[in-house]
Amino acid sequence: MKDRNFDKEIINLKRLGERLMVHNYPLGSRSEEDVLGPLKMGSFCVDGYDVDIHYSKADYETYYLESIQIMGRNAPFLPFVLICKIARRVLGDEALSFIEFFADSNKVYCWTRSIDKVGNLLYPPEDDECSYEGFNYACIKPSEVNFY
Repeated sequence: MKDRNFDKEIINLKRLGERLMVHNYPLGSRSEEDVLGPLKMGSFCVDGYDVDIHYSKADYETYYLESIQIMGRNAPFLPFVLICKIARRVLGDEALSFIEFFADSNKVYCWTRSIDKVGNLLYPPEDDECSYEGFNYACIKPSEVNFY
């Protein structure tokens, strides 16, 4: 996945995410955020898998929350090694949290990270820690999230 086009497109997706931040919840309404959803999406071929990546950044007064949602375009499930690879490439490999859920009969793999207003990573609680092939991240329980 050492594709310069992927890196360039992700940079553009993140730049757009910065500009749309004022329209994202909690600064904007959820309906406004939903309308802008297609602008936050990029389609990629990564290691032979066609995936859609939705990037969003939200301002919660004392910190920012970055998130990506990864979905297979032609497959309901994706290999976890691919999901981790994309997350690390887009968000880095520290202070990440993970949750997965179903939407329209497809699994959505969601990664988040929080950053304070001066750019420091905010680490999730250690008691939620998971590991995959030496990559550490926090697991978010579905009961802890409200997907409205």
